[in-house]
Amino acid sequence: MRRLTLENKKSFMGLFFVSPWIIGIIVFFLYPLITTIRYSFSDVKFAEGGLFVGPLEIFFANYIKPFVEDADFLRLFTETIQKMVLLAPCIVFFSLFVAIILNQKFIGRTFMRAMFFLPFILATGIVTSIIKQSLSEIARGGDSTSNLFNPALLTNLLLQSDVPQSVVNFLSTLISNIMDLVWQSGLQVIIFLVGLLAIPSVYYEVAAVEGSTSWESFWKITFPMISPYILVSLIYTVIDLFTSYDNTVMKYIVDTGYKNFQLSYMSSLFWIYFITVMLFVGIVYLLFGRKIHYNK
Repeated sequence: MRRLTLENKKSFMGLFFVSPWIIGIIVFFLYPLITTIRYSFSDVKFAEGGLFVGPLEIFFANYIKPFVEDADFLRLFTETIQKMVLLAPCIVFFSLFVAIILNQKFIGRTFMRAMFFLPFILATGIVTSIIKQSLSEIARGGDSTSNLFNPALLTNLLLQSDVPQSVVNFLSTLISNIMDLVWQSGLQVIIFLVGLLAIPSVYYEVAAVEGSTSWESFWKITFPMISPYILVSLIYTVIDLFTSYDNTVMKYIVDTGYKNFQLSYMSSLFWIYFITVMLFVGIVYLLFGRKIHYNK
């Protein structure tokens, strides 16, 4: 009998330790995933003894319905995409700005880093919903200082100042979602901090000797070196905005299946939404992936 080599033993041990994860993926992910594909092309109804899965008159009926008959889904779907396109770049740039500040030396730096990462730790669905609602109520209170957070007041002020309508709409939407901007930037700040700390200090020392300013050092050293982290943060932000707890499309899909008992239609909505998310992730990667600088 042939004896196992050390490499084979390591391979078997590695497979043994990851086997629970593999089993979990097959049972709790792949099987439900395949089931939703089957349901999306079928007519699923509740019957005595379980579910009845029958054929559809039109094979792609469940995929045509959202864009032809379901006006609510189409409206929520469009609003979600618009919100993602607006917030994703803002969250990434805000996170980079905060990370650069937190990378400087000042008293209480560790505490401030923990404070920005705290929302990510507390970001369970119900906790996020309660805290956001409480902060929004505080910001929209009746005192004079809270008017600074009132989008309607700022919109009127900007319009009276002859600011273009498109700029006003952009700023008012951004202000209305300011809590999302801060709340959803915790992990991205940590990602950028890791990238900034990975840059060798000798690069900045050489640049200083050559007479480079801080602005030039940022664009010639910092920005190229953290470009892979920008791509990771942008992809994570896109997925996070599409799948967050308070996402209206996600709520609509869940309600369709578990409140209206339309499991086949819910499955098709899920796959439409999933393909949309993957499409946007692919677009982000194609647009920015080739411009990434990898320090080899």
